[in-house]
Amino acid sequence: MRIHTVKEGEALSDIAKLYSVDKETIVKNNGLGNRAPRAGEELLVLIPTRTYRVQKNDTLERIALRFGLKRSELLAANPEAAGGIKEGELLVLRYGDRTFGMAATLGTLYSGYGRERLISLMPHLTYVSLGACMFDGKNMARIFDTREAMDIILSFGKIPLLRVYCAPSSALSDVELDGFTELLARAARDGGYKGILLAGAERLGDNDERTVSLIRERLLGRELILISELSGKTSPKLPLYSDGALIPCPISPDSSCVGTEKERHSEELNSIADAAKCFIELPSFAKEQRGNRGAYLPIDGARDAIRSARDSVSVSANGFTSIWDLGGKKYELPTLNAVKEILESAPRLGFMGFAFDVMRCPISYIMMFNSYFKAL
Repeated sequence: MRIHTVKEGEALSDIAKLYSVDKETIVKNNGLGNRAPRAGEELLVLIPTRTYRVQKNDTLERIALRFGLKRSELLAANPEAAGGIKEGELLVLRYGDRTFGMAATLGTLYSGYGRERLISLMPHLTYVSLGACMFDGKNMARIFDTREAMDIILSFGKIPLLRVYCAPSSALSDVELDGFTELLARAARDGGYKGILLAGAERLGDNDERTVSLIRERLLGRELILISELSGKTSPKLPLYSDGALIPCPISPDSSCVGTEKERHSEELNSIADAAKCFIELPSFAKEQRGNRGAYLPIDGARDAIRSARDSVSVSANGFTSIWDLGGKKYELPTLNAVKEILESAPRLGFMGFAFDVMRCPISYIMMFNSYFKAL
């Protein structure tokens, strides 16, 4: 909350821009109606904020990087931090009409495809995953590389991340973990990335919380952030030990760690959401069932199969998904209403945004994301 004294010649739009809030909010909070504020008049300005508790070895630069802010913005909201910050201290994170981490993407910009999609969503993104590597326990192998998109990401001031899949044959020792962290830092540094998106943390050790905590601590001095990806095998407390986390949405294909029952969904999401760290991972895949075998494929691919099917088709729904029975196959597709419900409930549940695959989400989802983010 701020008290602003209107200066001579200062317009309402100038005041709104100064505090990164919309004009309508200032008008409503001060009962201005249709009149312009007068010079010398005091206005109440309510600034939307989030808070963050400083962790061990944090720096202002690294906190700003983590939340997609500038160091100057962080200091403007916390002037006392200019003299230094201490572990356990609470900082205010300002945000207003600009989206504050409202979307992350798991998608990859494939060569010659998806450039327009990525650019259209860029104003709403905070983190963008551009490439991916596979760690087998000893070596880091690059799966694909999309550094040609780096100029786009950086020109919009976004934070590029390198996605790393972990598949070691056994749990890593502390020495091996040090080597792995060095590989992470080198891969990020060489590719121009600002952090790591870690998938498969449970494969690195018996205690994924401790493992991720150690990796993050070792990356602190390199000014790299670490975002972990939760699955049914990882601890729901993992967000506490990393800089961010992707939480499986209850309507995503792999929903075992959250649950698909509507009455459970809000309670369980809320129990693992950390107010300044988590993204809900929205669905990009449909579930395909052939007898006892199940597989996942892009939603658009499932829709094409349904349209071209010659068998009689029956449809049922459970609220979150529509089930299409083609005789020999069944497809489960998340409904637009279910996705809309998740979008609308996320802020109430304490999530800072959403994660989705830009390249594999249906166009209808992308259009809805765009409309939703613009309305915030």
